[in-house]
Amino acid sequence: MNETGLQERICEKFLGDLESYIKDYVTPHETLFPAHQAQGLALNVVQLRNLFKATKKNKSHQFIALAEQIGRDIGCVRFTSCKSAKDRTSMSVTYEYCNVLTKLHGLPTEQFTDLLEQFRRDGARYENTFKNIGSYKYSFNKLQRTMLPSVYKPPPGTFGDGQT
Repeated sequence: MNETGLQERICEKFLGDLESYIKDYVTPHETLFPAHQAQGLALNVVQLRNLFKATKKNKSHQFIALAEQIGRDIGCVRFTSCKSAKDRTSMSVTYEYCNVLTKLHGLPTEQFTDLLEQFRRDGARYENTFKNIGSYKYSFNKLQRTMLPSVYKPPPGTFGDGQT
């Protein structure tokens, strides 16, 4: 089995379940989901499937962000976690915080990056680094940092040498 086989099967199952949910519960319920919202959700699910197909081997932060958005739109319970639930999770969760603040609470887009960096320097996720490894440093080594999408890179001075 390749390294992403399990993850791909989980995503396939998730996408199938999500498509069924949209078809069976969102589209026919005008009172819960007005037609324009149901159509938007259906289009987002198609876009999510297309992102999955296009980025199976190269994980996409856009896939995660769109899945999070769809989850919020349909009122589902969801969580974000990498294998160890530490550093990559912190980058994803703080990115989601800023997306929510922008989309739902009017955070000006020009403040997005500054707030993202502030969450990563001073927020609860940064406090978790100390609880996890006894140091205020995210555990990304140089190679890992170069491989991260720009929206998941920790701010300068907040990462160590990759020790966990």
